[in-house]
Amino acid sequence: MIIFTADNGGQTGEGNSNWPLRGNKAMLFEGDVRGKGFVWGSKLPKLNYDNNQLIHVSDWLPTIVEGIAGLELDKNKWKLDGYIVWPAITMDSQSPCKELLVNLNPHMKPEFMGQAAMWVGAWKLIDGLPNCSLALCPDGWLFNVKEDPNERNNVSDQHPDIVKQLKERIEYYNSTHIE
Repeated sequence: MIIFTADNGGQTGEGNSNWPLRGNKAMLFEGDVRGKGFVWGSKLPKLNYDNNQLIHVSDWLPTIVEGIAGLELDKNKWKLDGYIVWPAITMDSQSPCKELLVNLNPHMKPEFMGQAAMWVGAWKLIDGLPNCSLALCPDGWLFNVKEDPNERNNVSDQHPDIVKQLKERIEYYNSTHIE
């Protein structure tokens, strides 16, 4: 089995392109966080198809160990954040990964001004941006990344309830942060 994946988008200032996605490395837009990859091997029931399921780097360990190798991870010993996404890759079933903390920089680090991003279902909230004064930044950048993967339409004003919900999830993760 061969798994190839990227860790982030390219740095556009160094000649890379993430087009048509917005942003580049060190930002929280899809041009930074969305990566391409491929899986190839004899255990795949079909070849040459696109899979746009939500998969995080933390999903690869349980997927390889349990999903591909067929071994069992001791859930009491290993407290993993990742999911087994092998069925989502091989059988077009829904990924068990429904929520993704894209980035978390707690408010205790003033140099980051609380840059965080949370993705739940089709919704992605970016809270703060690098080098963005609070007077110029919106209270949150909300995108429906399924309908608007290029993040051109900030819809936070139209969906304050979703902004609130995703900010609450960010605050939950902030509360679990260990210095």
